[in-house]
Amino acid sequence: MITRKHYDDPNWRRKTAQSTGAREFRQVMRRLERKGTPAFVQERMTASTGRKRVVSWAAFIRLCTLAAFHSDSTFHLVDVMHVADGLTPSQRREVGFTRCDYHHVEYAFKTLANAGDDRICLATGEVKDPRLQMSLNDFVIRLVETPEKAPTSRQAINGTLIETHARRRSWAKDAKADFKAEDDYLVPSDLEEAPKSANTFGFPLLADDGTLIHSVDKDARDQVQTGKNLSPGNVRLGYEGHFLVDCREPGSDEHAPPIIRVPHLMPGSKHRGLAGVEAIDGMMRVLGHTPEEVLGDRGYSNSTVEKWALPLFERGIRQVFDFHPNNRGVRPGPIKGTQWRDGLLLVSDKATKHKPVPTRSPLESNATKEKRAELVAERHVFAFGFEDWDPEKGTVRLVGPAVRGQVRCVNHPASMRLKAVKQHSGRGRRATRPQTNHVRGEDCACGKTKVVPIIDVIRFYQRHTWGSQEWEKAYGARNLSETANSNLKDHHGRFSKGSIKVLGRNRIALALAFFVDAVNTRLIINMPTAFYEQWTGEPDPYLPDDDDPGWWDGDHPPQPTRAGPDALAHSPSPTLLEVAS
Repeated sequence: MITRKHYDDPNWRRKTAQSTGAREFRQVMRRLERKGTPAFVQERMTASTGRKRVVSWAAFIRLCTLAAFHSDSTFHLVDVMHVADGLTPSQRREVGFTRCDYHHVEYAFKTLANAGDDRICLATGEVKDPRLQMSLNDFVIRLVETPEKAPTSRQAINGTLIETHARRRSWAKDAKADFKAEDDYLVPSDLEEAPKSANTFGFPLLADDGTLIHSVDKDARDQVQTGKNLSPGNVRLGYEGHFLVDCREPGSDEHAPPIIRVPHLMPGSKHRGLAGVEAIDGMMRVLGHTPEEVLGDRGYSNSTVEKWALPLFERGIRQVFDFHPNNRGVRPGPIKGTQWRDGLLLVSDKATKHKPVPTRSPLESNATKEKRAELVAERHVFAFGFEDWDPEKGTVRLVGPAVRGQVRCVNHPASMRLKAVKQHSGRGRRATRPQTNHVRGEDCACGKTKVVPIIDVIRFYQRHTWGSQEWEKAYGARNLSETANSNLKDHHGRFSKGSIKVLGRNRIALALAFFVDAVNTRLIINMPTAFYEQWTGEPDPYLPDDDDPGWWDGDHPPQPTRAGPDALAHSPSPTLLEVAS
């Protein structure tokens, strides 16, 4: 059995050393140079007092990045030591270290994971800024930053389960998730009759926020995992990673690779809507980018308006989402003779009836989608418009379909002066302006307007009508978030339970950031050169250089730098000139 005492055994380390190929070493180092992460961490983490570090912060970032890129299934701290042991002397000089033991890696990782927290002086009680000068949530975004291309204006958000490595030692009552029951959290029906389970002595523990601790990982919490692809739901212990992924720009035919821009790790008990808003805010702070449109699944859009839809509106962000079957019911509208259906306020009375629209299914055909789009188009002409949004007052004006010129109604004389034929559609079919069946003099809602609070309509509001062809095209771009999830767990990574074996949210978030960065790096490096140049508009920097022996020979010294031959005679690599703390 391998124990910690083997980490100091030179013979065991020689047997387990993992060599890094010259080409992959050069590609990773070149991408790190473009990102500037080693210099960024070196500058902010360097101490002004104390002895020098054996492994500088810049070298530590390079070693962790190489270790994550070397293995597509795990990121363990011992892997960092194995990769360091397998580097050639020339590669060691370029990384910037001469010796790297396990305790160097362990202490540096622990220090970096806590460097985003506020520091408290034990002598005076003074609260100081984090050592990184930013929170850990912001630092992991900086760690996975992709300098090749700016983020797209349309971002897809998706949550994925990150199970803790610690063994579960207890269950909540009836083995159900222990979060507070709320109307926007849906528990799968197959968990209602979950069996009871015996608990280990001393567990569960009660956390400060009222949730239960079921393992030695004090930050891990219960999370409901909904069923997918006819698989039943389950309760898992751990965290949820919220990823913001690039999507194709609206109206563009250019493909957008599924780059994970923001990884945001939260305990399983954290509300999805609030966590998603925090991830978007992190993108604004670190990357300086505010998405114009966010594509979310039902886990986010089903949240209450205060936890998801309203914060997005306050930030000027539109959302595109699919309705949960629970949200597709008919509700009375704020005006007599109107009803809410699928996010639309429709004129609905005895004289105006609407055909039911079937719910979407992942296995449906294109013919079914076209039939739904036709049904949606038929009733959309009877929908109210949302105009005069006023964020300061928090109001929006609902305008009737006759006022907007969508229908002709005898109770609204101005609409009767409009032509019945409105225009020709793109397919050559006439798009008519129908006349309602209302009787003159009877009360109807076609020509009415009303000002209502934004909070009453923003939860289910979308720019494109749900079920229409425009909506299908926009929502279909969210598939790239599922592709990014597949890249993490299958195509460019093999992430699963046990891929990370540290405990605590901070350390797991830092390890996950290195893993995600390696997935992005593999995706970018494996791109065809023609696609990369079309995507970025610049030459492919990861294409091997035939004139540089360092791309093929790991023992070959690095190319001369601006320092000149005199400086290189004393220091073979500029990384050795970095000040170690």
